[in-house]
Amino acid sequence: MPIARPSSARRAAARRLAGVLGSLALGCSAVGCDRFTDPHQRGEQALAAGDYQAARVAFGEAIAEDDHAAEAYANRGIANEALYNFDAAIADYTRALELFAADAPDRAEVLNNRGVAYLGLRKLEEAIADFDAAIEARSDYADAYANRGRAYNDREEFDRAIADFDKAIELNDALAQAYGNRALAYESQGDIDRAIPDYTKAIELSHDAQAYFNRGMLRYSRGCFNLAYQDFSEVVDRVDENEYVWYQANSQKQFLENRPKDADTCIGSEREADMAANRGGGADDGAAATPGDATAAPADDAGSGGADTGGGM
Repeated sequence: MPIARPSSARRAAARRLAGVLGSLALGCSAVGCDRFTDPHQRGEQALAAGDYQAARVAFGEAIAEDDHAAEAYANRGIANEALYNFDAAIADYTRALELFAADAPDRAEVLNNRGVAYLGLRKLEEAIADFDAAIEARSDYADAYANRGRAYNDREEFDRAIADFDKAIELNDALAQAYGNRALAYESQGDIDRAIPDYTKAIELSHDAQAYFNRGMLRYSRGCFNLAYQDFSEVVDRVDENEYVWYQANSQKQFLENRPKDADTCIGSEREADMAANRGGGADDGAAATPGDATAAPADDAGSGGADTGGGM
């Protein structure tokens, strides 16, 4: 039987788990820093340490000391967004934008982050409007182009998405998320020859587990079982077993352990690499199976539906 393309549910899961960007915390301004130095600095330190609850509390204290502290609202928005409190994050970003001057250099970052929060709520029109405004404020803002591309991906406007990812990469060729999300767009168009190299570049830049999983699924679809096995193994080794992508990858890895690793059906530019992986013992021989079985679809990743979190790649 022919090798199956990844199911629509599986593609949806890949799109959901490939994330978007948020900017770093904004520092308090030179003029206003002394107004709330202690709580704001504590908040920034907590953000840097990934303690988002502590950051949210600290920036709340900064706001209580001076309600016009735009930076504190913007940074509390980042903390709320990291905690998946998207409505609260949007409210904080909106208040920050009201307080910032129209020509303030930080407006682009706040618009970008509010757009990411809207993505978390699946409010794509609002997200795109914010990314448009961020790009208008700062035409070289690679993150905003990458994030707008993600929104176009979610609207299945893949040509527009790819154009935005191209621009983001032109501005910042080390932006892993742009490569990973462009790969999703190519995959959705059936262009596997372009999708796999983009996943590979994203992996080179970030070693992201989701990029490994997505590339593994495409390699499997081409009969590159040894390379797919390696990708699924990387996910299993890199992430906590409580994460859903671990469950997905472990299911595919176990399935491939029962496939013949010398089926020699790999097609495309990765054929020699797959054969080399087999010679190097990249996967166990596993249980015997007939060559005809080698083209069966991998284990289905049940439960791939659900809400889009807008989480980071």
